[in-house]
Amino acid sequence: MNEKVTQKILRKAISKLTSEEKNDILDSQKNKNLELFNENLQLKRQNKDLTQLLKTLEEENTELKTVLQKTEEEFKIVKQNYHSLSEMYEIVKKVLSDNFFENESFKEFEKTYQDFLDFANREYSMKEEAKAIMKLQSIRDKLRNIAVFPSFFRKNIIGVGGSFSAGKSEFINSFLANKKIRLPVGIRPVTAIPTYVVSSQVVLVRGFSVQGGIVEFNHDFLHLLTHDMVKSFGFNLKKILHFLTVEAPVVIGNNHYEHLSFVDTPGYNPGVSGDSTSKDKEISKEFLNQGESIIWLIGLDSTGTIQQSDLEFLDNLEMETKRLFIVLNKADLRPKNDLREIIYRVAEDLELHGIDYEGISAYSSIRKQEYEYEKMSLYDFLEEENNLSLDKQNEIVKEIKSITNMYRKALNNDLSEIEEMHKQLSYVKNEINFNQLSKNSSEKIENLLKKLKAKENELKGYIEELEKLEKRMLRAVDKVFEHPKTI
Repeated sequence: MNEKVTQKILRKAISKLTSEEKNDILDSQKNKNLELFNENLQLKRQNKDLTQLLKTLEEENTELKTVLQKTEEEFKIVKQNYHSLSEMYEIVKKVLSDNFFENESFKEFEKTYQDFLDFANREYSMKEEAKAIMKLQSIRDKLRNIAVFPSFFRKNIIGVGGSFSAGKSEFINSFLANKKIRLPVGIRPVTAIPTYVVSSQVVLVRGFSVQGGIVEFNHDFLHLLTHDMVKSFGFNLKKILHFLTVEAPVVIGNNHYEHLSFVDTPGYNPGVSGDSTSKDKEISKEFLNQGESIIWLIGLDSTGTIQQSDLEFLDNLEMETKRLFIVLNKADLRPKNDLREIIYRVAEDLELHGIDYEGISAYSSIRKQEYEYEKMSLYDFLEEENNLSLDKQNEIVKEIKSITNMYRKALNNDLSEIEEMHKQLSYVKNEINFNQLSKNSSEKIENLLKKLKAKENELKGYIEELEKLEKRMLRAVDKVFEHPKTI
């Protein structure tokens, strides 16, 4: 049935209804329409609420995803830190273990060294005593290294020094062939650990604790020594770890330099005062003085000349038998046209301060490139150092004898003065008629003669003790070179 027929039937049916019935139907229809309208309105409101709810849920979901991602990243960092801290904990446990260095020959020298310090601390004085003690300490450290690490026998040690941020570690890294072995850079002097880098075909990382323990580390240990990691550990690792040795191939250009060993020192902060800075300087001096030669670095990123603090530091080093080479590091950060002028100014400052040097090089550790040099190139200097023939035992014997000769000369001078005073006073006593002197004056002269004689005997005792100490030290040196510890 089509719509027209339906409408026709409805109109016919409605026409037969009474007026009241018509109104009831219309009212009923109106009510239905109103209900439908209200339902539709309610549905629209619900739809709007649901749309808003969906939007809110989507926003919350996005936020939760962001929080989850951040939490996962934080967890990853915490996990990495936990792993690193666990490794550091194992390292500390190793360092504090009872794997102590035992070398009877070195222990004998150490005992003699302490006896010599007691001897030097007696009441008589020597003008250059501090210098002599510093030299003796350097000898002690050299012998310890040879006793513990026999590879030092045949190595020419070059101390690498300079202020903090001069790029000492990066400079040494530029000569390491193994890319997995890298000295940590950017470590503050107060936390930096002095490190010997020894040319070797075998890669090995070891530590020497302040208690005398020897610890072997895996290669990843060097990567853990970042400034943030050392800081996060809660205490200064240098307080328990005296120094490190890193054995790895040293290659410059295409040549393997098998006889070289570098000492990477902590450096110092010029212009900063305080106990820690003073201690940093002393540690740097201690390790630099062990080198047969010194390479001094100046960072061209922060200065265009050698600083007064550098000149003063070099003046205080034991340089009598050492060769000094100056490296103007980070030369790639300066225009090439400026480098010759900078080299000239540095050379002029060194000469004005009476500091001898083998050469000056403008070098880039990052690019492993020398741009300019004066007198001698860096590569020629290292070549000479690598080929330098060293008799370490003979050198140490000479150094010990130079120290004991300083004391021997000072004691003999004092003894000569006392003997002369005793002689003169005895002459005066014999020339004067004691009967003409008062009893008090006679007693004073006699007491003075006795004191001079006692001092004379004391000085002779010191000289005899010095001879015994020298012989003991030389015997101990012989034994260290005869019986180095193999690890």
